[in-house]
Parts: sequence; structure tokens; C-alpha cells
Amino acid sequence: MAQAETTSPRDPALEQAVDRVAEAIGDLMEFWNFKPSMGRVWAVLYLSHEPLSAEEICGRTGLSSGSVSMTLNELRLWGVVGRSREAGPGPRRRKTYVAETDILGMVTRVFRERELKQVRRVVHELEAAEALLGEDDRFVVGRVRRLLGLARRGERIVERFAQAGEMDLSPIRNWLKPRAR
Repeated sequence: MAQAETTSPRDPALEQAVDRVAEAIGDLMEFWNFKPSMGRVWAVLYLSHEPLSAEEICGRTGLSSGSVSMTLNELRLWGVVGRSREAGPGPRRRKTYVAETDILGMVTRVFRERELKQVRRVVHELEAAEALLGEDDRFVVGRVRRLLGLARRGERIVERFAQAGEMDLSPIRNWLKPRAR
């Protein structure tokens, strides 16, 4: 969105479209257990032609200044929003923000820093459970080992996606097919 837009009226259709995208991305982020405000703020920045100040983000998202400030900090920690240098003298210089545009890079970073940790925790817990079991109850041992095998395959898939941005689910397809008891 051009710099002049801050002083002139904005196109209502464009504004409505940006609002819908921001809401949809916010809903998606909430589904992934992130705060919806993170998706809304990122989407507004992503669709902006120019870097935006926190005040402009408040105006475009309807979020409070405190919420925008906390959200920008979280987004910066995830590496999906960065600061932009705004022209102006020293202390009067506005802090402005831009969205990361490498969507695949963002998704793989989340997989590496969040999903991979979770999958590894599950593998660890299943290994610990397996170690507790003797061979007395072959049924339970077999089921735990089956889950562990699936978790290890999942771990490799998530690792590969986190490293290369590629996901091939074929290694677990056969694993998920029902087996004879």
C-alpha cells in the first residue's frame, strides 16, 4: 500500500479484500495453535506495498497497540517479520515493519523449531515406554513398537521437510495399512 494511502482514502474493495485475507490467515494460525493476531498482522504486512508502522498496523487490523507490539515481537522472534529502516532524522525516525515473503522458508522454520521437537518428544516417550515393557504382553509390546516405528518415520519426514522443504508421505502409507493380528 503506497505511502500516500496514509493521507488519502483507501479503496474500499482493496481494504475489504485485505481484511478477509488477514482474517483467513489469522484463523489458519489459530488452527496451528498460534495466536490469530500473528496471522492477521503478518498478512497485513505481506499485502502492503510499503513497510508499516505499529500505528498503521493497529489501524488496519483493529488490534490494540499493546497487542500489536507483543505480536510484532513474537513475529520477529519467529523470523517472519522484520524491521525496516524508515527515512527521517534520529529519534523522530519511525519504526516500520515488513513481512517475510519466503513462505516455504517460514513453514519449514516452524516445522524445524516446533513440529520436529514435538515428534522427537513422542519418539523419546515411546522408546521409554518400550523399555519399560518386557516381552510378557506381546500384544501391547507389538502395538507400542508399531507406534514407535510410525513416529520414527514421521520424524524423518518432518526432518526432511524442515531441511529441504520436501515432504514425501509414501514411507508411512504402507505403515498405516491394517495388518493381520
